[in-house]
Amino acid sequence: MTTTLADALDPRSNALNFLRLVLASMVIFGHAAVLSGVALPGPLAIALSELPVDGFFAISGYLIARSWDRNPEWRTFLWHRGLRIFPAFWACLLLTALVIAPVATTLSGRSMDDYWTASDGPASYVFRNAALWMAQYQISGGPSAIPVPDTWDGSLWTLGWEFLCYLGIAVIGCLGIISTRRKFLPWMLLLVWLINVFGAISTATGKFAGITEHAKPMDRFALMFIAGAVLYAYQDRIPMRRDAAFISVALIGLGLVVLDDYRVLGGIALAYLMLWMGATLPVRLGMSNDISYGIYIYGFPIQQSLVMLGIAGIGWFSFAIVGLVATVPLAALSWWLIERPSLRLKNLMADKQFGQANVELSLVATDGRELAPVTADSNLRDTQNGALTVAAPLLTTAFMLGLFVVYYLLGTARA
Repeated sequence: MTTTLADALDPRSNALNFLRLVLASMVIFGHAAVLSGVALPGPLAIALSELPVDGFFAISGYLIARSWDRNPEWRTFLWHRGLRIFPAFWACLLLTALVIAPVATTLSGRSMDDYWTASDGPASYVFRNAALWMAQYQISGGPSAIPVPDTWDGSLWTLGWEFLCYLGIAVIGCLGIISTRRKFLPWMLLLVWLINVFGAISTATGKFAGITEHAKPMDRFALMFIAGAVLYAYQDRIPMRRDAAFISVALIGLGLVVLDDYRVLGGIALAYLMLWMGATLPVRLGMSNDISYGIYIYGFPIQQSLVMLGIAGIGWFSFAIVGLVATVPLAALSWWLIERPSLRLKNLMADKQFGQANVELSLVATDGRELAPVTADSNLRDTQNGALTVAAPLLTTAFMLGLFVVYYLLGTARA
């Protein structure tokens, strides 16, 4: 009998948090080379920078789709997602602006003149970036005189896209696409994959390069996130096979070597590989205390500080190890003092699954999955479901096109 993803991946005991810890650490190694001014070979550079972030998005797509499926109420869903991402993000902005940057600037012998009063000073850094979309990377014109100047935390830019993916799940979740209309998800994945293929061709030929360059982050992250969501939606049918995992590794490796955008061959394969490893690896590190988010958001400013102090001269690999060791305590403090206490606030918003007072019978399948509730107005819901079935693909496509237009305009304005 073939073991499926649903059979193999125990929600209460898996290696996904361990994988996220590994991925966050890989990002530190990738940044170590860039921040110390070392140019790694293309495939290795992508494997240590883009690939781990893509892995994050694939795992997140699976977990966030599961979160919606378990509690399909958009207010509660967004409250939970906000608690997970915003408090630690805000704390990172404050700590970087008020502690890390001034301490590193002072210890490195650089001038602190006008640091606190400059127009692009700490207050501007915190408030301009507080909405999760990074509008300012420098603080008072620094850091300066290093290989990557004017950027204190170059990792944070992906968090805005992460939250947009959360909003996307809320939209398609409200349309029933994650559960009752899951057949639309593979078509969405195919559409996004084709857009990535078009982007890769455009990059290679130079045609439509302006449009595809602006859309590249959205295409990239949408592909990985939706791939994770598809794997969740079809977890009862997707086999967990070792040979499929090996094929996935081969596709990823081939994509890294022969293509500018490895995701054309290896994006969906990476999503499968992440969940296969999450289901099969025996490591449970991080199940109770997940410091991967802290490592991701604090690694860059810690490494920049070390660069300013001259420590990057020990070689990029050794520098990466030092940066990782220096980041772990901050990541642990972030978890214990910010993230974990914030998650305890989840129950402040009462669950209101359907926002109405009629009595519901919650049917439960033999395997523990909650089935659709039966209510007094089930006929009305059947009618609404029929209308949503027609509207779902149209609204989803309109939503994706709307995001593209918004971020194309944002990219044009920045340029």
